Amino acid sequence: MSQENVELVRRSFDLLNRERAAALDRFDDYANPDMELRAVGRLPDTNTVVRGREAVKAWFGQLYGTLDMRLEADEFVDAGDSVVVVFRQIARGRASGAGVTNRFAFVYGFRQGKIDYVDGYRTKREALEAVGLRE
Repeated sequence: MSQENVELVRRSFDLLNRERAAALDRFDDYANPDMELRAVGRLPDTNTVVRGREAVKAWFGQLYGTLDMRLEADEFVDAGDSVVVVFRQIARGRASGAGVTNRFAFVYGFRQGKIDYVDGYRTKREALEAVGLRE
């Protein structure tokens, strides 16, 4: 099942970057209703916990409402029951025009073939350690 999970995450990244509205519309197809997102930021107090598929969709909608953003995946790591994605966030403020590029890693967990949780990490090493792997 782990290769299917990698492909599911890869497709969701591709769709999010190509057709953001369609990705959010189809979110029900690949995420569990009670999923949880634990995101990290680079600034103090920017860590976020969002519970429930509808709340996660709203969070992404708000994020994309303020930022013109792409998430460019550099690596997908099959971690058995989880998938680690190392990626770059390339964003520009819609109001300010200020640009920023960050590197992050997500750990995706699955239940019944759908995304059950997404945990954000500041580094690949932190994400790999969270799933019991090393660089």
